[in-house]
Amino acid sequence: MEDVTLNKVYGAVFGFTVGDALGVPVEFMMRKQLKMNPVIGMREFGTHNQPKGTWSDDSALMFCLMEAICQSDASINLDYEWLADAFLRWLLDGFWTPLGEAFDIGRTTAQSIERFSHKKFAACECGGKEEQDNGNGSVMRVLPLAFLLKNVSATKAFEVIHNVSSITHRHPRAKIACGIYVFTAIGLLNQKSPKGALLWAAGIVQDYYCSKPDYKNELSHFRRILDGEIGSLTEYEIWSSGYVVDSLEASLWSLLTTNTYRTCVLRAVNLGEDTDSIAAMAGGLAGLYYPHETIPQIWLSHIKRRQDITDLCNRFYEKLKGMK
Repeated sequence: MEDVTLNKVYGAVFGFTVGDALGVPVEFMMRKQLKMNPVIGMREFGTHNQPKGTWSDDSALMFCLMEAICQSDASINLDYEWLADAFLRWLLDGFWTPLGEAFDIGRTTAQSIERFSHKKFAACECGGKEEQDNGNGSVMRVLPLAFLLKNVSATKAFEVIHNVSSITHRHPRAKIACGIYVFTAIGLLNQKSPKGALLWAAGIVQDYYCSKPDYKNELSHFRRILDGEIGSLTEYEIWSSGYVVDSLEASLWSLLTTNTYRTCVLRAVNLGEDTDSIAAMAGGLAGLYYPHETIPQIWLSHIKRRQDITDLCNRFYEKLKGMK
């Protein structure tokens, strides 16, 4: 993992977390409302009555995944039971929460963690597998896998991505969304442009899933992404709900239609509805692509547990350096 720099880790992780915190106060607000009073910086209170700089379950569960990678041996093999237990500790004990208590918990995620708590199923068998379980609760947390899986085969990468998703989201559509997002991030790590990274990821995704009967028919739901059309759409053709396809499209569209970190996350959050997840997903990719120094310092200054997050980034980077 010698080609991964600490600055890229900082950019991705803080880019994600800042986007999340920008979105928390206005989550569920409609686009029309935000047109009249757009987000231009960190706000406080609002939807979840949280102080400025508070991040949500999106960042918390991403941090749990980073911890699981740090806990692993010197390979890409993750302990999925440990990861699921970290999710349980987050939900019950406030592990990796900004202020000691979990909030803004998705239905499918909560139900899956509850199933795991009964210890009747393996961690990767706990996720919701019905069509109505295709929220964005797994794709929103998988960004660290781009660092872990950058130099492995596509087959192994998809295996890990699917397992991490399956702890909470087992439907093929949710897993495909995770695959598209992670490989787009890997493309950015490989110094491709946002458009180039997405086209590269689309080729890998289609080559892999077209040979898998359980997944092939699901690819039609991602056609606007896989055909390279998403960046040419207008704002009025983009939906910003918590449905996994909408969230993935909105985050990629925000990246593809802007040219700075700041404009990317503000475009994402002002789409409305699932503002924290979409701005986080967009911000993580933008943080990978643009220099981490371009994340506004005034926004970073408000981030809760900033030093703890920095320490986690440092531990994560050191673990990556030792990976085989």
